Amino acid sequence: GAEGAEGSDSGVGKAAKGGDSGPHGLPEPHVVTAEEAAARTYSIEDVVLPLPGTKVVMPQNELAEVYTELLARQRLEPASFHHKVKEMVMPGAYRRLVQRPRDLSWQYFRYTDPRVPLARTDLARLRG
Repeated sequence: GAEGAEGSDSGVGKAAKGGDSGPHGLPEPHVVTAEEAAARTYSIEDVVLPLPGTKVVMPQNELAEVYTELLARQRLEPASFHHKVKEMVMPGAYRRLVQRPRDLSWQYFRYTDPRVPLARTDLARLRG
């Protein structure tokens, strides 16, 4: 995956291809160099954003300030994700900025009555 903002001191962004796995079982981020960016080694589909936690490598560029500010608004800081009770530790994750759909299917519905649901929800299917 990748994360980052262009023009940072630590590289253009971060990326990890395929199954690259770091020491914590999460993708190992890679700081994209200016040369890699110019060569288009990575695409927008490689960019990931970190979901803060104990096992996530947070950005070391301008984006770090954004994350710190957003956490502070929720009265959190990076250390907030550690806990002495193992089950309460929040490891974090990475989410792709853009995900290309795979095995996508769709249907067209004719919608004539706004009082009738357009399609059955998962909950309606579970209830029968």
